[in-house]
Amino acid sequence: MQYPMVRTFLAPLAAATLLAACGGGVVFIDDDFEDSFSSGRTGSVDVVSPQTPRFSGTYSTTDVLLTRTYRFAPVGAIPPTCRFRFADLKLEGRDAYLSGEIRYRVNSTEVVTSFLAINGLEYRLDDSAAVVVNHDLHRIRFQGATLETKGTPTETITVTGFIPYRMEDLPRGC
Repeated sequence: MQYPMVRTFLAPLAAATLLAACGGGVVFIDDDFEDSFSSGRTGSVDVVSPQTPRFSGTYSTTDVLLTRTYRFAPVGAIPPTCRFRFADLKLEGRDAYLSGEIRYRVNSTEVVTSFLAINGLEYRLDDSAAVVVNHDLHRIRFQGATLETKGTPTETITVTGFIPYRMEDLPRGC
C-alpha cells in the first residue's frame, strides 16, 4: 500500500527537521523584523550606478526609519550576527528611495552581508572590508563598497557614506 502523503509532505518535512536539529539546515526567516519607525537620526550615502544612471546621486534623510537590532544565533557553523533594517533615504531631486538590511558579526566591526534596495531593485555585498561597523557612532560606514544584483545581467552600484542603527535596546555584543 502506498502513502502519497508521506512522500509529498511528511518525508521532506522530517528531513528538514533533522537537518535543522543537526545544524545543517538553518532557515532564515527574514520577516520577523518589527515595522520600521522614526529614529530622528541622519543617514547619507552617495551611490554611483553605471548601468542605471538615474539611481546615481546622494540618498539622505534626517530621519532614517529603523527596526530594532536583533541578535541572530543559529545552530551550526554560521557565526552569530546582529541584524537591522532601514528605510526612507531619498535621492535628492528624484523619486528614488534606498532601503536595506545590514548583518554584522557579534562583538566585531565586520559586516557579513549588506542588502541595499533602490526602488525595489536589490543589491548585495558579502564580507567586505569596504563596509564596517562604527560602534562609537552607532552606524555602518560604506567606503567605496561595490554591491551587485543577482541574475543576468548583473548590475552594480558603488556606495560611500553611512547608515545609522538604533542605539536603544541593543542586544549583548551588538
